[in-house]
Amino acid sequence: MGWQKRGFTSLSSHTFMIGGLSRKVLDCIICAKQCAKCQRAKSREQMSAKKHKCHKNHDGSSKAMEADACLILTTMLY
Repeated sequence: MGWQKRGFTSLSSHTFMIGGLSRKVLDCIICAKQCAKCQRAKSREQMSAKKHKCHKNHDGSSKAMEADACLILTTMLY
């Protein structure tokens, strides 16, 4: 688990699932609480951003990102 900054106030994190015997990366996921394009549109008081691939994939606290990412990785692998 990696964070953009220390503590549980980060806007993004990255999580890797590493095999216990192989010691190799099995899968990874990046969680983000914000999307730059959506935020820019919001600050310019537009209704919504132009069509794009939104990187925001987590709602909730930064502390919950770790547990959610582990659950997603485990579900994807099994």
